[in-house]
Amino acid sequence: MSSSGTSTPQLPKANPSTSNQNASLPQYSLPGPQVQGSKYNQLLAVIEELGKDIRPTYAGNKICAERLKRNLIHARILTKESFLSHIINDLIIASTYQLDAGGEIRDGKFVLLSSSPLSTKSVIPTSAGIFRFTVIDANTVLACLTNGKLVRANINESAVCFESQEALSDVMLLTVSQSPSGDRILTSDNKGQVIVADSWDFKNVSSWDGHKLPYTNEPCEVWSSCWLDDNRICSGAEDGIMKLWDLRSTEKPIAVNKNFEAGVVFIEQFGSEILTGSYDEHLRVFDERKLSEPLRESKLNGGVWQVNRIVGDDFRLICACMYGGWQIIDSQSLETVAENQAIGKDLLYGASADQSTFSAAMTQTYVFQMEMTCEGCANAAKKVLSKLGDKVSKVETDVATKRVTVTTDLSKEEVLEQLKKTGKACQAIDA
Repeated sequence: MSSSGTSTPQLPKANPSTSNQNASLPQYSLPGPQVQGSKYNQLLAVIEELGKDIRPTYAGNKICAERLKRNLIHARILTKESFLSHIINDLIIASTYQLDAGGEIRDGKFVLLSSSPLSTKSVIPTSAGIFRFTVIDANTVLACLTNGKLVRANINESAVCFESQEALSDVMLLTVSQSPSGDRILTSDNKGQVIVADSWDFKNVSSWDGHKLPYTNEPCEVWSSCWLDDNRICSGAEDGIMKLWDLRSTEKPIAVNKNFEAGVVFIEQFGSEILTGSYDEHLRVFDERKLSEPLRESKLNGGVWQVNRIVGDDFRLICACMYGGWQIIDSQSLETVAENQAIGKDLLYGASADQSTFSAAMTQTYVFQMEMTCEGCANAAKKVLSKLGDKVSKVETDVATKRVTVTTDLSKEEVLEQLKKTGKACQAIDA
């Protein structure tokens, strides 16, 4: 770096002859900006280069850590699966997003799978990575691509795609949903734009700057959006803000919630309620008439990237929690009823299930040590557990080892409480 006595620092274009100079931090390195002035001003310039990502990190804001993790990964696969057995028998639709080795080109495709047995039925390539998709009907899937285009895929025997001729954005599209009337598509990009397009030809109907980072005032990723009705939409972004917009006048939002601790990455309407997921690891439920505070909320195991209803079950949701794996929760209490954190080791961005897979996920086997001196004690244990009905699928007793083995979709604590009604000493042990 060069220095001079100039009192006002300037930031000219980088000089190729000095491009090998670097300003370094642990694990990070970037070309040192060519700044005139004191060493202090040079340091400020370097900090400014890193500021957008680093500043939230030492402020304890979780926008930070997830952004840095994403920026440092040179290649990754983003997959969302949707189980559609309620629409198309035994069909699974998966989409892919993958960077090439150079980190420049994003490839994508739809993969149609038969679930019984698991096998590939067909593959539908797209012109770029598929960031998100939504099912329109039994034959049609709509997706947003990393090259700024929308695509409509026919998933029946013809397995063909229709893509927009012109990109709606010069960067990645991040969300996609169809209006209740079916005539418009809502999407957004990673430079703060919220976009409404015609559902027939995908041409831009309207677009506006929706979100900017609070520290730098730079446009940021609009990770989530949804329709409330044909005139109102919601958007959520990396800025940690949820906004409600009236499409008849988008100069400013009609409602704003700034109470998220990190980026808002999921928004969806469920009846009269709005569900949101955030990098701050919270699932929140809002009344659409009052966005100022949630009706209820729950902290999950990781950033809540996607939430889906379980097919065939109106009272359970399955949440994809990135590093926290998936969690099945009660839609009213938001209590976790089943989970798998290990599957989040390599990041989980989507999870779907039907009632049969939900039931399988719920079933657990527990072993209890119980005071048993005869078959009468064993029968007493079976009797109290029989009162739980179909929530207990199997009970085995062994008087010799004084063990009771129970297969159930109840928690270990609930089963133990029931066994204690025998009046015998009892405790849970590892299987």
